[in-house]
Amino acid sequence: MTQPVNKPHVLVPGGNFAGLASAQYVRDFCGDYVDITLIERRDCLLSVTDIQAAGLGNRDPVDGLNRLLHSFLIRDSIAVIQVAPDPHRQPKEL
Repeated sequence: MTQPVNKPHVLVPGGNFAGLASAQYVRDFCGDYVDITLIERRDCLLSVTDIQAAGLGNRDPVDGLNRLLHSFLIRDSIAVIQVAPDPHRQPKEL
């Protein structure tokens, strides 16, 4: 079976645990037949458990927060685009 010339491109919004898991499940299910890009405003994975573990282990919690998203996704050939929020956008009221 050959790969398509123009592969579908899957965009995954959000680099939290759900976004990371979604991107990796798409890769597991579709293999190399799709391109995957994760879109996130931060460049690292933020985890509350890292802060808690740092307190118990006498470590600096900032060290645990510097886990770059790219390091989680490179082995699965998932790209990351870092975007900044628009400072001029007004929040909508619900």
